[in-house]
Order: sequence, then C-alpha cells, then structure tokens
Amino acid sequence: LRLLKLVRVLKASQVAKKWRNDVNISNRHLSLVKFFVVLSVCAHWMACAMGFIGLLENDPSRSWMEALRTRPEGFGPWDAYVFSIYWSVMTLTSIGYGDVYAKTTAERVVCTLCMVVGGGSWAYLIGSACSIFASMDERSMTFFGSLETLQAMMEDRNLPTKMRRRIRNYWYRAKDLERMERFQYEAQRLSPALQRRLAFQSNAEWVRNVPFLRVVSMNMVAQLMTFVKIRIFEPLEIFTQPWMFYVLQSGIACTPARVHAAGDSWGDDQLLLYNSKLTRTAEDCVALTYVEILQLQRGDLEE
Repeated sequence: LRLLKLVRVLKASQVAKKWRNDVNISNRHLSLVKFFVVLSVCAHWMACAMGFIGLLENDPSRSWMEALRTRPEGFGPWDAYVFSIYWSVMTLTSIGYGDVYAKTTAERVVCTLCMVVGGGSWAYLIGSACSIFASMDERSMTFFGSLETLQAMMEDRNLPTKMRRRIRNYWYRAKDLERMERFQYEAQRLSPALQRRLAFQSNAEWVRNVPFLRVVSMNMVAQLMTFVKIRIFEPLEIFTQPWMFYVLQSGIACTPARVHAAGDSWGDDQLLLYNSKLTRTAEDCVALTYVEILQLQRGDLEE
C-alpha cells in the first residue's frame, strides 16, 4: 500500500509549471533539462526492475547477479544498484556490452519489457533533442536563407561587385533588425496592459533623456512606445521626413545643428507643435556610420 504514495509524483508537474514561470530560462533549455530528467528516471526504474527480479532468485548460479554473489569481498545493495543501473543505461542507449545478461525466464521477460520501453523512450528523446538543437539557431538559419535568396537576385540581375558588397554589408548590419521586428510582432499577442508595460521598460533608458516625455504619464509614454518603429541607415544616407521624431540608438549621425551620438533625440518640434510658424522645416539627417534609429510619427501621437 505504500506504493500508493507514488501518486504524489503527479504533483511534480504542478510544481514544475510554477517553477517554469519563476525561472528565467528558455523553453529549449528547459526541454533539454526535462529530457535528461525523464531519461534518468527511466534508467532508474529499469535498474530497479532488473535488480528486484535478480534478488528474488535464491540460486546464485541461475541469476544475472551470479558475478556479484560469488565475489570474495561480497556485495551490498549499492553494488547491486550500480550493476543494475549499468545494465539499464546500456539497454536504454542500445550499447549492450554483453557482460550483464538475463539467465532465467523471469529475467528475460523483464529484460524484454525494459528493452521495448527503453528503446521507445530513447528514440523519442533523441528525436526531440535533435529537433531542439536544430531550432536553437533558427534565427541564423532564416537570416542566411534570406541572404542566399538575395545573392541569387544579385546574380540574376548582374549587379556590379561594389553594389553587391554594399548590399551584403547592409544585410549583415540589419541582422538584429529582423530580431527586433520579430519581438515587436510577438509582443502584440500580449494583453494591452502588458504591451504598454513591456514597451515602456524596453525604452526606459532613452525616454528619461527626452524632456517632454518626462512630464507626461507613464501610461501615455507606454502607449506611444507601441508605435515606435526601428530603422537602420548606411553611412552617408540622408533620412528626413516631416512630422517625425528620431532617437539614435547606435552609431553617429548629424544634422545642420550638431553631431548626434547614441542616446540623442531630435524632432521634438515636428512632433509637438501645430503652428507652422513655430515649426522648423525638417532638417536633413545624415548617417556618418551605420545607425539604428527609432522613429515616432506625429500621427501616432495624435492617435
């Protein structure tokens, strides 16, 4: 009847779900840990089954434990478990050295059941683990797949070597842009309150450096952050749009007024002022290096 206490193991799934929410770990790594735990439990149970059936045999010469029982130094429970786990791991991984094998009918039945269960478990775990390892670098695989398509396009159109080099250079620089756009897309699946909170926390560092954003409510700032768009420009590229607010995330850019470094912002008047007499003409912005820009349109503020 004490075996009924094993039902408590079912509660472990609830504990695991709570732990999964509390621990900052990716689902892929969590799955690998889960596979290792399942593999260990399966090997342990197979070892216990093999050890139990071996201990039931009174005649040492007829049991797989013959080598243990005939040792001059004797054997204890730990020795029996080590031999059993040694056999179970060999069976589970399909290695099979052959130095530990079944001798009685009962042992053969147990071994057969263990081989069926162990073989199925091992095949499932290996397949799942390979799938996880293959998807760990999914973003790079997608990026290089797109790069191959781009290379084919440049080859078909017979672009000059200089132009190809320029396009490839920009493509590598824009690698993180795709990841950020993917993050923004996935964030849209959150609740509106969580979206605003996430947007605020992700942009809090530069928001503190913008004067007019420091005097409005956090809810409004978070709402505005959901409209922010990310762009990347190459050196000497001019980017100027009216009614646009810019934040420089990385690189160096310049306007007629000054040179801007990471963390700088400009275009406040384009975003806030409605009187054309007060609003300056949108100034040309020139990227001196590869720059990553955050853009916020006036229409988004009005909305």
